[in-house]
Amino acid sequence: MGSTRFVMGCGLAAILVAGLGGSTPSSAQNAVAVGDIVQTGVNGQNVVGEVVRIRGNTADLNLGQNNVSQLVAFDLLKVLQKAGAGAKSTCAIGDTVRVPYVANTVMTGRLMKTNGAYCEFDSSGSGFTGWSKCSEIRGASGATCAPAVATAGRAGAAGATTPPRPGLVSCAGKFEGRYAPSTGLIGLTIVFRSGKATLSGPLMDNETFDCWTGGGKILLHKQGEDDLPIDINDDGTLDTPLGELKKKSS
Repeated sequence: MGSTRFVMGCGLAAILVAGLGGSTPSSAQNAVAVGDIVQTGVNGQNVVGEVVRIRGNTADLNLGQNNVSQLVAFDLLKVLQKAGAGAKSTCAIGDTVRVPYVANTVMTGRLMKTNGAYCEFDSSGSGFTGWSKCSEIRGASGATCAPAVATAGRAGAAGATTPPRPGLVSCAGKFEGRYAPSTGLIGLTIVFRSGKATLSGPLMDNETFDCWTGGGKILLHKQGEDDLPIDINDDGTLDTPLGELKKKSS
C-alpha cells in the first residue's frame, strides 16, 4: 500500500460506539471464516475488510484493492457479516461510484467487488481505497448500491415495523425535532423525524438510524451495526457519548 493510501473505516456510528467504550473490536471467538466481512483496528482507526485466508487463529484481510493485512489475530476481529450472508448489491463490478467522506466531501471511484451488504471500491488515483456498506455508496444514477431487499420489513416514514429488542416502541411522535449541544457549541446534532434519527457533526458524514425508545433510553438501530443507546435525562435532555443534547427546534 502506498504511503498516501487511506483505508476506509466505519462512520459516525463507530465514533459513538468508541465513546461508549467499544473502540476495540470484540473477540470473534474462533468463528471467523473465509469470505466474512470483519472490522479491525489499523493505525488507530476502525477499518472494514474481507477475510481471504485463515491461518491457525489468524486471518489475512483484504482491506481494499487487494491491500492484504496478514496474520490478524481472531481476538482483534469483529465479524460484521458472515460469508454468504446478505443480498446482492444493485451496482455492478466496474461501475463508477461515489462515496461520502469527511466534511460533506465525496470520493469518486470504481466498484471493485461486492460481498452481500458490503462493497469494495477503488479511488486510488486520489489515494483512497477500501470497503463500505453498499447503502452508503451511490452509482451513476444517484441511487445507492444497497441490495434491493434493504427496505424490506419497513413501513414508510414510520421506520422499521419490528423493534430490535422487546419492550421498545418507535420514537415517532415522542421525539421530533433537532437536538444540539446544550452548551451552544458546535458538535453532535440529532434530527428526529417520524421514527428516524439523523446524526451529523463536524468532520462526520450524516447517518440515519431507526429510532426506538423505552426504559428511559433511546436506541438508535441500523441493520449490521452496533446499536447506539442514549440516556434520556429527567429534564428531557439527551446524554450521549459526545455530550449532552438539548432540543433546539421542532
